[in-house]
Amino acid sequence: MGTLIGSRKYYYGWVVAIVGTLGMMFSVNTFKIFSFGVFVNPLHETFGWSKGDIFYTVSIISFVTVFTSFLSGYLIDKIGPRKLIFYSTLLVGMNIAGLYFINSNIWLFYGLFVLMTIIGCGTLPGVYSKEILVWFEKKKGMALSIVSSGISIGAMIFPVLITVIITYSSWREAYLIIGVLVFLMAFILKRYIKYSPEYFNLGKDGVVLHDKHYSDASPIVKVKKAKKIGVRFSKAIRTIPFWLLGIIFFCVGLGNTGIIVNLFPFMEYKGYSVPNVALISFAFGFSLIIGRYIGGYLFDRLNPYLVMSSFYVSAALALVIVIYVTQYSLVLVGIILIGVTLGSTIPAIMYFLNSLYGFRDFGKIQGFIFSIFQIGGIFGPFLIGYEENHFGTSQYSMITFSILYVVSAALLLYMPLKIKNGL
Repeated sequence: MGTLIGSRKYYYGWVVAIVGTLGMMFSVNTFKIFSFGVFVNPLHETFGWSKGDIFYTVSIISFVTVFTSFLSGYLIDKIGPRKLIFYSTLLVGMNIAGLYFINSNIWLFYGLFVLMTIIGCGTLPGVYSKEILVWFEKKKGMALSIVSSGISIGAMIFPVLITVIITYSSWREAYLIIGVLVFLMAFILKRYIKYSPEYFNLGKDGVVLHDKHYSDASPIVKVKKAKKIGVRFSKAIRTIPFWLLGIIFFCVGLGNTGIIVNLFPFMEYKGYSVPNVALISFAFGFSLIIGRYIGGYLFDRLNPYLVMSSFYVSAALALVIVIYVTQYSLVLVGIILIGVTLGSTIPAIMYFLNSLYGFRDFGKIQGFIFSIFQIGGIFGPFLIGYEENHFGTSQYSMITFSILYVVSAALLLYMPLKIKNGL
């Protein structure tokens, strides 16, 4: 097995990336965010809870996620991503299945989702990213994008699957079945996310160690040594690029979340028919996936900051089209451009931070920046809600998001490719 999969043709790192994609499909974010809305009406009808009270769950867990993002980063540096992925996925499955037994006490519902958010910290993108960075360097952009695409794929598949289960059975059975599937996925992840390049006598990207005929053999660093290379968290937070990225991804998090929660209500506000809104929904979801692959491909070949800067400028212009243009075909193109940009954001965060600060404290560093990203995400829906309540529209919020993308694009142009004396 080692010889076959460890060859250049069958580099095991790609197996880890593909299985990691499955893991991200079954991650906590798929069920506490993207599939949450499917259960709102059934819970409202069963227990008489107001929809507003049910949606408070999302606000509560958004605040909790700010802290669990950093907790996740600390744990992957402390115990490693593999144990964290297995036990976290296992516990999330049990937690989801436990929702089968909830009663009319909505605080029990809130509590189980808070618990899911905490124990699910081992399924966040940063955990899988650190495992991927064991295997890849020059191809890490594409590898990170493949893994993170699991979030978007799960967001497209599971709401449909859950809807079918609820239609033919009930919401309780839906929670139970999904919980069992997540529980079983933990063992698949444990089975295939293992080894290291050294096990196959390879370096990162599948380069054969000590191969004189391969031009990239000389700079290969063995995995155990590579894990000790990088900037410590205590030093990283004293660098200007760290806080520059914090500002950038706060703005991006605010814009991304605001757009996601408001895009389709805004389409209905513009007067599009249900089939047209459905097509926009599909195009947006598909472009999120494609955006991850496009971003990853370009990160490995061009200046990654210039790539993302261009994406954010295109998203800003696309938002202007979505807001002011009525022609459906142009709006659809705008939606696709926005989706591509949003899809490339998570791989960009991981790529930038690893390129700047290395592997040593990658967990803590990305956990801190991802927490800032999550804080921005809390303010996006709040801004939308405030404008809707006071002015009956969200147009000015969407314009604000466009401006924030332009600001982020400009700041990215000041980012260095490397930290001086850092690595």
